Amino acid sequence: MTLEQSFRQQGHVPAAGLKHALPAPGARPPAFIRTARLTLRPISEADAVAIYRGFAGRAKATRLMNFPRHLNPSITQAWAESCEGRWQKGTAFAYMIVLDATSQNLGSIELALNKGEAALGYILSEPFWGHGFATEAARALVTWAMMQPDLSRISATCHPDNIASIRVIEKAGLQFETRMEDAIAWPQLDRRAGPSLVFSRKIVQQQPQLRRQRGA
Repeated sequence: MTLEQSFRQQGHVPAAGLKHALPAPGARPPAFIRTARLTLRPISEADAVAIYRGFAGRAKATRLMNFPRHLNPSITQAWAESCEGRWQKGTAFAYMIVLDATSQNLGSIELALNKGEAALGYILSEPFWGHGFATEAARALVTWAMMQPDLSRISATCHPDNIASIRVIEKAGLQFETRMEDAIAWPQLDRRAGPSLVFSRKIVQQQPQLRRQRGA
């Protein structure tokens, strides 16, 4: 079963041919998403220590991130609590990326929704770089977003030097849109405002007849 088929089976997209089956504003991705090797699940307060030790408090993992490295576990605790709050409000959905084979927490990935657009961001623990895990997780959320009638665009932003993230974003199906100068802070680089690359993809919904032809 493909991810698209799985999402349809779980009722996270309208059934083909139902004109009035559009989800209410603030449509939510599923709480648990399973891919070939991974499970994505909501971040909770109980994850704070693992997040801090695994990536949020690590200099190398956060070097090209647009948020300050967490200097102590209490910062991570507050962040995890905020993730739960955003889930409840339906504004952003932060997941732990879990490797099914070992139950290890690999990193986190988030999809934020605002005014009909989705924004994707992620971070991975250094030992798990280069194995395709970030791409696998990103593709899952992009797949869900592309199936939502009330979304028109999905985007992701990264530092120009983050070559690995550029590859992940492109493999997930987004295309380069523009380079912005002095638009985003990069705290670990001591830049209050620096360059960033924007990748995006327009979401064009298929007509019901075409979805039926594809076996939706």
